[in-house]
Amino acid sequence: SGIALCGVCNGPVRTATVAAVNGGGRTYRCRSTGEGHVTRKQEPVDEYVEAVILRRLARPDAARLARRETTVDLWALHVRGETLRAKQAQTDRMFADGEIDRPQLLSITATIRAGLAAVTAELAANLTANTLGPLFQGPSPAETWASWPVSRKRQVLPQLVTVRILPFPPGARGSRMF
Repeated sequence: SGIALCGVCNGPVRTATVAAVNGGGRTYRCRSTGEGHVTRKQEPVDEYVEAVILRRLARPDAARLARRETTVDLWALHVRGETLRAKQAQTDRMFADGEIDRPQLLSITATIRAGLAAVTAELAANLTANTLGPLFQGPSPAETWASWPVSRKRQVLPQLVTVRILPFPPGARGSRMF
């Protein structure tokens, strides 16, 4: 849960257990209030998503997924983050010593936090690209994927696909569709 999105509100869906009188089993359900926008049986959705991923990994250009050209200087980003943290510590000391007042502290802190958020986001965007590399180091990406535990698959899944669960088409019956 938390990986798939609702096809109506783009909010996260969660897993839930359905009572045996309603067919039982695990489902994905939109987290919005009430009944939510979408509900689907978990197993067929998981099977479908895995089939889509395996088809994508079988394509000749699949290895490009793991390669990401970047001109970002990761060390410079790291240094920028450390500099901002040091400035925050200095600002905190200045406030404690009475050199700046509370509005100044809040203003400086907001600026530093925004800078840290930007650095963290850029680092994350450039470091996560390497997590797909191991998929292409074994005999085949599909075999490697099949050997991974669910926790590892969940970690890289958002880099491969966006799972969006759509509502049933008008007039469709849930028992005939997943």
